[in-house]
Amino acid sequence: MKKPVSNPVNEPLDSDEIRLLTSIGFIAASIGALRHATEIFEALRLLRPGAPFPYIGVAVALMNAGRPADAAQFLQRHATPACPTDVTLQTFLALAHRQSGENHRSEKLLSEIVQRTDVAPAEQRLANTLLASPVR
Repeated sequence: MKKPVSNPVNEPLDSDEIRLLTSIGFIAASIGALRHATEIFEALRLLRPGAPFPYIGVAVALMNAGRPADAAQFLQRHATPACPTDVTLQTFLALAHRQSGENHRSEKLLSEIVQRTDVAPAEQRLANTLLASPVR
């Protein structure tokens, strides 16, 4: 029998439960269940206010629902102030800009990521790949 996990007083869910909800949120986003995905990620945003993944989840749900401009606006208004230096968030913002036809903004963000010295090589490669790929 699995031993119950005790949670700290201020943490209603443990990290495994957070990961499970995050996975469920991304599944909802992938099948177009925008309302469900957004509700899950908004709850996760309350539980982990400084973490980037709830913001990315909402943005992915919006982009998958064909609303990339709303995803970009959401990331700019909410995620950038909460996690201003997070490279993954900036990459998703660039992707949302690209999908909404704001190619100049996308390229500017991706170029800034490539030029940063505090970025992991994998993140720089991803930004370079997106810069090199043709805009559709």
